[in-house]
Amino acid sequence: MRNNQISAVTTIINYVVRYQNNFVSSFLFLKNFQSLMEKGLELSPLLNSEIFRFQFDYDEWPSVHVDKNEYRKPYNESIF
Repeated sequence: MRNNQISAVTTIINYVVRYQNNFVSSFLFLKNFQSLMEKGLELSPLLNSEIFRFQFDYDEWPSVHVDKNEYRKPYNESIF
């Protein structure tokens, strides 16, 4: 990004979204996401991919739990 190689970075993003579409690949973009936005890159394919959208099945999560009553629990930086 320092050398304004926007087309090369766009190609890399498209490759990662197409062939490595998994939340594990998100570490590639965490530290430089702001600079990608500042350069004006098209990031909607990246944000709509499974890289930043991780769906997990956790029985006590409100959207999948059978009990529809609302509960508040602290978040301890772990979903498991």
